[in-house]
Amino acid sequence: DFAVLPFENTLGGSIHVNYDLLLRFHGSVHILGEHSFRVRHSLLALPGVKREEVLKAMSHPQALAQTEGYLRAANLTPVVAYDTAGSAKQIVEQQMRDTAAVASIHAAKVHGLQVLDSGIEDDANNFTRFLILGKSPVSPPFGVPAKTSVMFVPKSHEAGSLFKALSVF
Repeated sequence: DFAVLPFENTLGGSIHVNYDLLLRFHGSVHILGEHSFRVRHSLLALPGVKREEVLKAMSHPQALAQTEGYLRAANLTPVVAYDTAGSAKQIVEQQMRDTAAVASIHAAKVHGLQVLDSGIEDDANNFTRFLILGKSPVSPPFGVPAKTSVMFVPKSHEAGSLFKALSVF
């Protein structure tokens, strides 16, 4: 009945695939709220693995981009995976001793991994804005601040069409 999806990151920008999903399911899905989350990445490995044994770092492309400087300085080869927690799970399932996951400390606890290093993101100003979605619209109580989000596709793609659409505001 509900979903929480990332839409914007201070370092990586908009997550276009999720905006496209909003357009695709227009009328079936409603924005109920938002939450900004401070992103903290850690380097996770199998128990007993020493940092010197790790040659690769596996994670979602966004997490790899957010830790690029750290990975380069540590001489770790980035390996793309579907998501951060999924990379932690894959390392455990395949017993990958030469690969660490870039994921959260929570993922380490869930999958039984050790934390080799934490706070490895290149920029401490790393926040992701999530939208809370539901099947039915909900009006906020009177007096509660609310945002309005507008998404549209212009009828024609010509110079000035965005300006014309926004000029009413």
